[in-house]
This record gives sequence, C-alpha cells and structure tokens, in this order.
Amino acid sequence: MTVLETVQYSGNILRSPNILTPYSIIQLLMKTNDSVWLTVLFLMVTPFLSLSQDMIYLHSGEKIESVVTEISDTDIKYKAYNFQDGPTRVVKPAQVYMIRYEKGNEEFFQKDPDLPSEKKLTPKNNFYKNGCDQYYASFALGHGPSYGWIGIRYQGRIGKEQGFGWHAGGGVFPAILDIDHTYFLYGGGFKFYYFRGLYIDLQYGRFMVARDDIYYEYLYPYTNYYEPREVVLHGPSFTAGGDWFFNKYIGINAAFGISYDVQQVRSGPPVYPALEWGVICKW
Repeated sequence: MTVLETVQYSGNILRSPNILTPYSIIQLLMKTNDSVWLTVLFLMVTPFLSLSQDMIYLHSGEKIESVVTEISDTDIKYKAYNFQDGPTRVVKPAQVYMIRYEKGNEEFFQKDPDLPSEKKLTPKNNFYKNGCDQYYASFALGHGPSYGWIGIRYQGRIGKEQGFGWHAGGGVFPAILDIDHTYFLYGGGFKFYYFRGLYIDLQYGRFMVARDDIYYEYLYPYTNYYEPREVVLHGPSFTAGGDWFFNKYIGINAAFGISYDVQQVRSGPPVYPALEWGVICKW
C-alpha cells in the first residue's frame, strides 16, 4: 500500500509516493531545513525535561525545582535540581502546599495554622501574631481595684486594633500597718481598647480598706472621745492603661486612675488614687 504524504515547511511542498518505511521517513526529515529540526527536537525533549524534576510548591507562592529524597512527618528532604551534588536541603511539611513529582503524580500537604508567616514581622504583625486580633480569655495575678487589692482577675477581649473587654476579680486586703483584720475585696468592669492593647476601664467594687476615727460625745458623764474603726470603701473606679504581651501566652498589665467612695464613710475627700499592675496568662 502506498500513501501520498504532503509535508509543508516555509512554503516548500514535498510529495512522496513511496512506501512508508523508517528509511523513507529519515530521508524525508533530512530534506527539511535546520530551523525545523530544532523545532522538532525542542518539542520532543521539552516534555521529558519538565518531568525529570520534582516541583515543590510552598504556601508562600514560591516554587522549588528539586529532586525529593525523603519525606517524613517532620521534614521533607530534597536536592536542588540544578545542583544535585550539593547538600541535602530541608523544608517543613507545614510550609508545603503540593509536590508534583517527575512522573506527574501530585501530593498535597495541609498547612499548620500556628506556623508563623515567612514574611518579615513588623510591630503590627507581632500584635496580630500575639493573638490580639481575635477572641481570647486570660487570668492575671496582680494588685489594684480589679484584682480585689491583691488577687486574681479573669478577663476576656474581642475585636482587632479596637475592641472591648470585660473582667472580674477578687482578692484580699491583708492585715498590715494599722489594719487589724483581713478583708475580702472584689471588682468588675468593662474596658474599651482604643488602640491595640491600650484601654480605658470603668469598674465597680470594694477597692480599699481604710482606718477612720468616730467621735463620740456623751452628755453624762460628759465624756468625749474618738473610737478607731476600719471601713471598707466601695464605688466606681476609672483607670487608663494597657495590656502588653511578649508572646501568645504571657504579658503584663498596668493602669492608673481614681476611685470614688460612694458612701463617703471617711472624713475628707472621697476620691482615692487607683493603681493597677499584674502578670497576664492568656489562651
């Protein structure tokens, strides 16, 4: 059987009524020009070149031409494709989105949500990294009205750079100086975070114990005297301060402001300084 075959390159037409044999095909190709040979060679070799390497795709968008040598739960080891005599390199599976192997099969990996970003961390990124752009709860040990003088405080926060928080705490006022007894104090309130960890706080509770003197006057037997007493002051406190975190779990708290005694049980102004500080542990 004969076949009439027409091959056209650059306007030249070659007709061959011969029987198609390997020899006739070689003769046919040899009559074409050099550019055609280069094109055919490129088309034949390119698929093999693209399949002769493993392509690692990272979550960051980077692509690595490689030869993968080992995969474990903790590491993916590979050689650089253009330097296979060089050292073995390592990448974490949590950083890898997919590997396309030389034979065309693909393997996908799940990203670890706790893995920090590969981009350079700025102060703002550190703020987000430390969890201040999401819901969180915390316990703190410290001193001040919201801690019940010296005690523990629970706090929650929502929002991003601006947000809201709430807190409640309790502690003890120890028998020190001229106070003869130990008292249990407590407080709770709400915070408005106007910029990241900086806030203003309005709270209410038993904020201090003080010593006062009561004046007694008797008509008979005409005896006047002062009797000392201990009084628990309670009322609202207004403070301004901040929560600063060193990492995802540990931080400090500091604030200052004023407290107001609603009962005005002591002589003198019912306004008192309010100072708070503590160590925060959040999750």
